[in-house]
Amino acid sequence: MIGYYASLVQLKQLNLIKEIKTDLKSEFYKQIFGMYEEMGDHISLQYGGSIAHHAQVGQKKGKLSSISELLTSFKRHLANNFTDPQKQNVFNLFLGIY
Repeated sequence: MIGYYASLVQLKQLNLIKEIKTDLKSEFYKQIFGMYEEMGDHISLQYGGSIAHHAQVGQKKGKLSSISELLTSFKRHLANNFTDPQKQNVFNLFLGIY
């Protein structure tokens, strides 16, 4: 919501809109929200090894959703224990921390 509001303020400053209206049903809000979800999934996939948990909420209901959440948690557990130290070493090298 903060990013959406900040975007509206910027558009107002650029005189592209006349007034700031927060409309959660607008196409602009849907696009901003969609971009944030996609960005979160990419970051989660890159760092955590699986898509973000919220991405699975609402897609499946009942037992399938629970199983999917369990698998996501299991993938993250494996990644945290076996691949994250290597990733962190690469990040440190990139940042100049030896």
